[in-house]
Amino acid sequence: MVIKWDGIIICAFYVSGDGSYAQYVTYNEGKTGDAITQSALGWVTNPPSLNPYNRGAMGQIQANALASNNGYTWLQILKYFYGADIIIETR
Repeated sequence: MVIKWDGIIICAFYVSGDGSYAQYVTYNEGKTGDAITQSALGWVTNPPSLNPYNRGAMGQIQANALASNNGYTWLQILKYFYGADIIIETR
């Protein structure tokens, strides 16, 4: 599977752990286009569409909490971190 935005395969940044790693996690639930927050793990641009590869970063601990505490599905979790307008393709 690949994650795309606007036809481009994104860099699905991901961190595990908490503490200092949490600074890289992005919270893009419901956000689309240039409204998303990019992760400092990649090249950050203004607007974000100038670097469409950086659509944020998912956190392992945060994703687990969304699934365990809120019943989020894997797709809802991906959209929570990378934006509501991502597309998942199976190859």
